[in-house]
Amino acid sequence: MEQITAYNILPQQKTGFSLAKLIIYLLLSLGILISAYLLYRYWLLASGQAVNTDVCSAVFGKGCDSALKNDVSNQLGLPLAAWGLLYYASLLALLVAGRIWRSFQSASPVLLLLLSFLGCLASITLLIMMIIDPQLFCPFCVALHVLNLLLFMSLVKFVNNTQDEFFNQLKQEGKLVFTKRGKEANYKRLALGSVLLLAAMLYSGLYLFSQNAINTSREFDAQKFLAGYNNTSVQEISVGDDDPVLGERNSAVEIIVFSDFQCSGCNYFSAVVREIHKRYPGKVHTVYKYFPLNIACNNTIETDMHPRGCEVAWAAEAARQQGKFWEFHDSAFRYNLDKGLVTVCSIADSLKLNHNQFEIYRTSEAARNKIARTVAQAKQLGILETPSVFINGKLLGDFKFKPVETVVRHILNMPPMIYPKED
Repeated sequence: MEQITAYNILPQQKTGFSLAKLIIYLLLSLGILISAYLLYRYWLLASGQAVNTDVCSAVFGKGCDSALKNDVSNQLGLPLAAWGLLYYASLLALLVAGRIWRSFQSASPVLLLLLSFLGCLASITLLIMMIIDPQLFCPFCVALHVLNLLLFMSLVKFVNNTQDEFFNQLKQEGKLVFTKRGKEANYKRLALGSVLLLAAMLYSGLYLFSQNAINTSREFDAQKFLAGYNNTSVQEISVGDDDPVLGERNSAVEIIVFSDFQCSGCNYFSAVVREIHKRYPGKVHTVYKYFPLNIACNNTIETDMHPRGCEVAWAAEAARQQGKFWEFHDSAFRYNLDKGLVTVCSIADSLKLNHNQFEIYRTSEAARNKIARTVAQAKQLGILETPSVFINGKLLGDFKFKPVETVVRHILNMPPMIYPKED
């Protein structure tokens, strides 16, 4: 009878929970938690919900939204965050199965190593893609890939097999599962089948979850949205001479946005504004209101989500003093301020601003008072997040392009656009 050697993933202990076990379970748990958060964030973005409590920005100072919205982040019907959740959950299931079924103890380690190796190849590929295309950079994603590499190294160390031993064990386990008969082989098939069934069920659930988010985003009901907009009460929002305005102040449509230069949603909305002005020249004007999510100048928030928010707002005011607010606005959103590679002074120099005047004003009491006034105005309106968008005094529930254009055309007494159905 062929002898099967069990290569246990961890040193056997009769009682207690070894440090080695704790490390692997901790890495798997972190992988599941981070993947679940990224999937949740993806769902918010895909379904069009404007929720700005961004843990990634709070922890790293750089959000993951631009990466999550990229087409590369969706593969084979699932976002990469869902694949990450499926991957770590499958590893955990294999590990647990090896502890529940004694006959599966020898198969569990080799399958864990094999799956982890494939995961490492995927992580290395994605890290290289991030280096090539910075728009794909996502701090939590990088953390997941690093965690994945650490997990693989931990598994290699704890299994402690040579390469030949690993492949021999893999070959023996394959023979036992697929060609042998008997009680032990049946138990192995049961354990492996249970893990595969769990993975298949999880995949199906994640697929339905992801598709629901995408379908929610695609199914834009203009009439329903307009009904909600028309039923929204009008807010009195004063616009001063010192408020940055894009377009003619006396135009029919007034868009007011309370924004933060480190907010990824605000960055997206800035592109919406430019497109709206391009399509409806002379009929729309946009007012920018500062609302940095930074406790240095905003006492209405408890979490310091955007550490450079106030610094950039003060600098933008200094640029406005020299008639270059919107140029500074576009540059600040274009550059990745979170990584600290671009300073507000370098942006000012690129716009050929008077350096001395810029430095004096951005550090002045006047600049601070201006930001404080718009923060107080936001507080009075009950604003807690960015971007908060008002069109002709009514708060917009969705700041994506279709809803904004729908309201603009409604105010201008133009027939609604017929958007092609997205496949």
